[in-house]
Amino acid sequence: MTARPKAFSYLRFSTPEQERGDSFRRQKTMAELYAAQNGLDLVEDSYRDLGVSAFRGANAVTGALRRFLDAVEEGQVPKGSYLLVESLDRVSRNQITAAQGLFLQIVGAGIVLVTLTNGRRYSTESINANPTDLILSILEMMRAHEESEIKARRLKAVWRSKRERASQQKLSSRCPAWLKLREDRTAFDVIEERADIVRLIYAETLKGVGQHKIAQSLNQKGVQTFGRSAYWHRSYIKKILENPAVAGVLLPHETEHVGSRRIRKPCEVVENYFPRVVDQDTFTRVRAMHFRKAPVVGRGSRSVHMLAGLARCPICGGTMTRVNKGSSAKGGHPYLVCAEAKAGAGCQYKSVRVEQVELELRAHASRLAKTAPRKMSALDEMRRDLVARLAKADAEVAKWLKVIDEAGTSSSILSTLRTHEVKRDEIRLALETLAKRVSIVSRSERRAVELASALVDGGQSNQEINALLRQLLEAVVIDWRERKLELRWLHGATTSLPLNLNLKAA
Repeated sequence: MTARPKAFSYLRFSTPEQERGDSFRRQKTMAELYAAQNGLDLVEDSYRDLGVSAFRGANAVTGALRRFLDAVEEGQVPKGSYLLVESLDRVSRNQITAAQGLFLQIVGAGIVLVTLTNGRRYSTESINANPTDLILSILEMMRAHEESEIKARRLKAVWRSKRERASQQKLSSRCPAWLKLREDRTAFDVIEERADIVRLIYAETLKGVGQHKIAQSLNQKGVQTFGRSAYWHRSYIKKILENPAVAGVLLPHETEHVGSRRIRKPCEVVENYFPRVVDQDTFTRVRAMHFRKAPVVGRGSRSVHMLAGLARCPICGGTMTRVNKGSSAKGGHPYLVCAEAKAGAGCQYKSVRVEQVELELRAHASRLAKTAPRKMSALDEMRRDLVARLAKADAEVAKWLKVIDEAGTSSSILSTLRTHEVKRDEIRLALETLAKRVSIVSRSERRAVELASALVDGGQSNQEINALLRQLLEAVVIDWRERKLELRWLHGATTSLPLNLNLKAA
């Protein structure tokens, strides 16, 4: 007796709602009925992608369909077997070239692909005998992709509309741990005891206290955490310090796809979406400090020097780190040397006394205040240009969306629309970056005056002065070759200060 051909069902749907509905039962029943009517040996519970989208091809890359294709290649699924699917859009909703390639891969491996809704069978033999079948399959897969493309764009449009109405109606109940949504969803209320902790974290950071020390202090005081964690951790302090929600800002994201990968891209910020718990000036100062990696103080009593985390080598541009030569009790002094040279990885080893660098900073404090960056007209001009370009990009996107609504879509129209959307997103990101620079520059003059005062009167610790410097500067190049300090401001300008150093060769 001849063995009956094996049949494998492939069941797929995209959302949990479909699982609770009739989709799964319908696909399963259709496969069982077809196998019984056509004398096939159906393998129970064959391949299932439940809650997996075929729009970007994830099911064929990491899903159950990928396992089926692997089983075919490895010979576990014999040639002449049947793959039963409700319709071709269960196999793929990807762009037509990828969808057709997958379709041909299946039938080219000797598998008979059956679409149960119309009973059509696709195989190498049937397509060669009747090429029209291939054309029909291509048309069906094109339709499936365009349906998914339009659905995705309409969903984006819905969320874009929600963001535009965010001042009247909140997008969702999601919010920072120091806030809670009102029952009518019109606003968030502040949980004051938690907001006080956030303000304390920012205040300590401006004093130069590190994230680990802040977490340690909160744990020692027995301050309750915001979440399920039993203790405060440095990583959570970092998240709070980087969260624009403390200043009332929502930074929404859209999901973009590159192949089968999902990438979150930032959208235009929504100001005053949350109630502020930290004033804008404090938030900007802390954000400026975190443009660079903060200095790390090791174990023991060693204190932070003024340029911790800022000092750079004049040759390789890398970090300069502190080394101690002899104990302070015996007249030893801390020096700055290139970290690469210290590790024996290259560069040139020259040591510069920390005390001499700090004395020069104090001596030229007034010059620091005078050369602090002012808000430059060049930045305003750049912003005007970007705003104009964004308006044109928005108009182009709106034009092509209108074309789709009125006349339908095609692969070329969708490709043109995607090109304009990418350009628009790039301009938005450039505007956001520029806004950060303008915000920093506009407050730098006052910060520099505060820094000069701290350097002159000697009443503040090196740690507090370091915190002020990191709010203003990106780096300080200790150029022992040219006998100067090169201060690089966050907005891009440079100030040079003279240095008289006694260099110590290693």
